[in-house]
Amino acid sequence: MAYYALLALVILAPLPLGSNRPIPELIVQAWCFGILTLTALLAASGRLSDVAKRLRHIAPIIWLYLIWLLVFIIQMFPLPPSVAELLSPRAFEAYSQLSSQGEQVSYFISVDRYETFRAFLFQISFFALFVSAYLLMSSQENIRRAFMVMFFFCLFEVVLAVLALPVGERVGLGDESKLGILLSGTYVNPNHFAGLLEMGLGIGIGLIRLRQPHGYSLKGQFVWLMHEPTLFVPLVILLVGLLFTGSRGGVIAFSLAFLITEIVFRFRAGKERPSGAFWSVIATIVVLALVLGGGSVIEKTLAKGGDTYRPSIWQASLETGAKHPLLGAGGGAYEVATEALKPPALAEKRLDHAHNDYLELFVEFGLVGVVLAVAALWVAGRRLYSQAVFRSASSSALMYGVSVSLLSLLLHGLVDFNFNIPANALWFSVLLAIGLSLDFNAHQRHRGI
Repeated sequence: MAYYALLALVILAPLPLGSNRPIPELIVQAWCFGILTLTALLAASGRLSDVAKRLRHIAPIIWLYLIWLLVFIIQMFPLPPSVAELLSPRAFEAYSQLSSQGEQVSYFISVDRYETFRAFLFQISFFALFVSAYLLMSSQENIRRAFMVMFFFCLFEVVLAVLALPVGERVGLGDESKLGILLSGTYVNPNHFAGLLEMGLGIGIGLIRLRQPHGYSLKGQFVWLMHEPTLFVPLVILLVGLLFTGSRGGVIAFSLAFLITEIVFRFRAGKERPSGAFWSVIATIVVLALVLGGGSVIEKTLAKGGDTYRPSIWQASLETGAKHPLLGAGGGAYEVATEALKPPALAEKRLDHAHNDYLELFVEFGLVGVVLAVAALWVAGRRLYSQAVFRSASSSALMYGVSVSLLSLLLHGLVDFNFNIPANALWFSVLLAIGLSLDFNAHQRHRGI
């Protein structure tokens, strides 16, 4: 039941505007805790195998996450003025101004404790989801089923976005611009819809690699693919859908993620597994997609000629982060922290995100948060690309899809804020859990357990 509750959440979370609204976000959080409760009951009843071993396998990541949650608590905890001044001079200055006006105040690192507490709950719920997904994806059968559900849900999203185009402005499922069609699916922003499709594409590539027969000639591989339209056609549709979002960051991130993953996997797998035929398959898909939908991205790029607002936002973010260098301005407090340094061109607009997940991380959590994030990515990366995974063709194929998906969203984070969209963050957490589970299973097989 816990496993199917997880799949249901994966499907439902993107539907209400990516769950990027207070009520859907609360429902998602409650659902995550519900899944954790069901998973704990399964573990207690002995229906989940190797729970202790599995948790020990990812112990470094768990400890890093717990330290991350501790940073949240420190940010919300009242501190002596001298300590607050030492840890966050800018926050100390802000609270001192309130004190000078005759108000009785306590000193905190966070400049907006309400938003920090809200972000804290968000992080705890997703930590619960990550651990649950990791334990529930214990078999390759469960992983394959999850891959199929996620892949075809993305196909459903693209079809729904296309069908909604005639009434896009009324129902909020599509958008028409002077440049032509821009798909946004069930999301408000096409760039965040692109984030979902990037992960769906990575999953689809993993499924194709999983089914792809070995030992065929180039012609044989192509003939096989033409007789497997159930994956090839949806993959082309998803790629066209990504291009029609008009998300330059999404298209470039996916392309780089695919290229980097291919290089890494070729290096790790060795020369005994050439993938020239697979490259020809992907080249065919890319050509078809560019012919069908490439105009949207190209026209958007030529029309805008590049962003005029992102560099100014990034500069304001760097300046704000420099004022809260150690522990940041508080999780979720980006908008309040940057208010005084908002670019003049955006003076009348709400600046709630940095359009760069890593700069936003620096503003909200300082150097400590950056170090924790880098350490977690390093540990996870070493697990995902461990040599044990490459000893199994099926594990390697699934891990390939996970790698493309995760890396694409990480790269897209350089120019957007997909990790602040609950549905996309949820998918990322589930895929990371799947990757780590594949690594654990591979190590168990290698040890003969």
